[in-house]
Amino acid sequence: MTKTQATSTIVAVRSLAGSLLIIALHLAFAAAFKSSTSSARISLMLTILAVLLVAIRWGRIPSAVASVCAAVSYTYFFEQPMYSFQVDDIDEYFVGATLLIVAVIGSQLSLTAQRRAAEALASRIETERLYDFGRALLGPDSSNALAGTVVEELVRTFAATASAFRFDEEGLTHRAGPAADLIQMEELAGGAELAPGLVVIPVMFAETRMGIIATLQAAMSPLAQRSVATITGIALERVRGREMILRLARDIQMGFLPRSLPPFRNDDKVALFAFIKPTYDVGGDFYSMSALDDDRLFFAIGDVADKGIPAALFMARTLTAIDISIVASASLTDAMCAVNRTLCANNNSQMFATALAAVLDTSTGVVEYVDAGHEPPVIISADGRARVVEKQSGLALGFMPAYAYAAGRIELEPGDTLVFYTDGFSEAMNRDRELFGLERMVAALANSQRDTVEHLGNGLIGSVNRFVGDAPQSDDLTLLVVRYVPSLAQIGSAVVTVMEAVPS
Repeated sequence: MTKTQATSTIVAVRSLAGSLLIIALHLAFAAAFKSSTSSARISLMLTILAVLLVAIRWGRIPSAVASVCAAVSYTYFFEQPMYSFQVDDIDEYFVGATLLIVAVIGSQLSLTAQRRAAEALASRIETERLYDFGRALLGPDSSNALAGTVVEELVRTFAATASAFRFDEEGLTHRAGPAADLIQMEELAGGAELAPGLVVIPVMFAETRMGIIATLQAAMSPLAQRSVATITGIALERVRGREMILRLARDIQMGFLPRSLPPFRNDDKVALFAFIKPTYDVGGDFYSMSALDDDRLFFAIGDVADKGIPAALFMARTLTAIDISIVASASLTDAMCAVNRTLCANNNSQMFATALAAVLDTSTGVVEYVDAGHEPPVIISADGRARVVEKQSGLALGFMPAYAYAAGRIELEPGDTLVFYTDGFSEAMNRDRELFGLERMVAALANSQRDTVEHLGNGLIGSVNRFVGDAPQSDDLTLLVVRYVPSLAQIGSAVVTVMEAVPS
């Protein structure tokens, strides 16, 4: 049975039911009260109410059928001669016309009320969808994340079969939905004709167009489309303002990190490589390197126990304290004790940082280090063997102001390499939530002694990237490689690579 046939059947059944209801009402009333003027009037009033009820409940056609049946039934039961269909009085036509008018008016009022109720319900549902859409856009803190949320929410909230969002400046397009391939934003931007059900909405902020949204078969009114564009424009402007501030903060933070080592007398006896990649635009990892005199090279690596802007601020404080203390102190242990006291003072946020600071005497190959709760370094011998250093451990910076740090000692042979890293490497996680681990790191570093320090560092970074795959970066990544007495091809100042933050 088709939909039209089913509708016709329902209308017929309702018409029959309304007619039978009125006939039964007349029959019962006529049997109880017989024929009289008062009973006829009361019956007529009840008939009008019955027709009005049918009109309101079942619509125009059933009520019209019921009103005609009511007029005939009324004549049959209450007009003289009773129980006959002799229509010879104007009152009988008046009754029929009255009932028809009641049916039409009642059904029209019912349809109007139903339509307004449906519109009110649709408006309420659409308002709730817009609220959910706007609330979802409060979470993303980057343009890419926001664009992804916009297209996903259009599919989820407004039941679009496909949606796409294109940035005007970047030219990037984000898509979502089972039919996402049907939306070709490049063609739409060029003024291509719209397919049926496809709607293109410009995203504006003030008088500036920021991009366009395209939806396919979305359950949105024109008002909702304009509201989606407005909400998206406001959210995008908020995120871009934050990104601008973070980019400035990132430039300032990266300015704390040395990009090269100032020349000193034995700079041909050491090769350095540094790498840093924050999880967000700014982070808590840091490194430092400087020449203390003609023979001694200072370097350090650290990790603040947090991410984002709070970690970046504490990182700047930590790195500044290290750079000042290493110059002003008589020994490495005194310098680290001074840094710890500085970080413990006025530390209302109760933040802390792990660090590993070391001084390499390039004339002897002896490394003196002080550990502050950091990851153990890996040493790669000249023959390519890699092992983890059993270090002299210490407490993280920022916990106990009177803590006394002890120094450890490593003796490097010509060609040995020290690899310092933050836990973003050892705790890098793939989609299965499996950690890269220290064993994999040691295996990746083994037999890499013949490479330059830059190739060695990039090789480890590549191993971590292959292990992680498409899983999001879980922590800041920082690497510092120090080689003692390199080959002539490796002589020179530090090679420092500062990577962009991973998109959120």
